[in-house]
Amino acid sequence: LFGNEGYLMFSLPVSATQLLVSKVITTLIWFNLMLGTAAGLIVLLLREEVPVLMVLRKLFTWGAIRQTLNVLLTININVLPIIMAIFLGISLATVAVRNKKIGHFWGQAATAAGIALYIWSSILFAGWTYLDIALADQTLVSVTVAASQWINIAISVIFCTLFFSLTAYIMRQRLNLA
Repeated sequence: LFGNEGYLMFSLPVSATQLLVSKVITTLIWFNLMLGTAAGLIVLLLREEVPVLMVLRKLFTWGAIRQTLNVLLTININVLPIIMAIFLGISLATVAVRNKKIGHFWGQAATAAGIALYIWSSILFAGWTYLDIALADQTLVSVTVAASQWINIAISVIFCTLFFSLTAYIMRQRLNLA
């Protein structure tokens, strides 16, 4: 995020927010490529039990494509706050206080604290609906799981906004690029 920025960092009229958005998009693209590669390798490992041609036929139906995109969206929504917490930790590590950098330890500590707070909030506010799931009425279970997913999305949006805003603020105000 703040490594050797090169000539583009100084020559293009790009705001800190635009730079951060481009970094997030690039990170998500790489994450999804790694996820797809891992899924492809799993299919290849299972080819003796299930023929690859049969798997491909079942994967390229509209229902499977829609379900895959739904799962990818859910994974990305839950991973994005973690990525933003890492970016916040990187930006905090570069901040100078009284001409002395905070350092990598405090950046990593902020990253760990941000990720832990996000996961704790998700479990506290959205995870409660999964308790006693086997004993409940199935209609009630499906409604509460759907509500839990929306609560989890809202928590992810809140943490993404918080981490993004703090990182962009540090990049705009506190970072000495010279």
